[in-house]
Amino acid sequence: MIALALAIIWIGTSAATMPMPVAEVQAHRSRMIATQLLEQKIENALAIKSRRQAREGAKALTPMLVEEEKYWDRANVADALQFAQRNASTARRLEAEAGRGDLKAVSVSLDALRANCVACHGRHPETRMNVGR
Repeated sequence: MIALALAIIWIGTSAATMPMPVAEVQAHRSRMIATQLLEQKIENALAIKSRRQAREGAKALTPMLVEEEKYWDRANVADALQFAQRNASTARRLEAEAGRGDLKAVSVSLDALRANCVACHGRHPETRMNVGR
């Protein structure tokens, strides 16, 4: 009876998802922590109006979010993939804006990126990360 209940729960919640190797999950978690730290670096760059630091942070952020898009595609989690696609696109835009030195646009894109992160992690509370814990 318990096995049947667990099977029904599994089918109802994750039948379309692919089990991910532990190493990939660990890499994903590491990217999420690094992403949060890079977002903070960009935020700090905006606060001190450092175009160079904003460029460096954005340049490092983009490949991580592109890899997240690939991760969620492999995991076959459709809504997480959509969030990841939006974040990768926003990161590319943010990197281009930082490359031009347009800190106002970088700020708008960073806010959009963060809002998308919050939305995804709100939808998938099991993925919430606590940096430094």
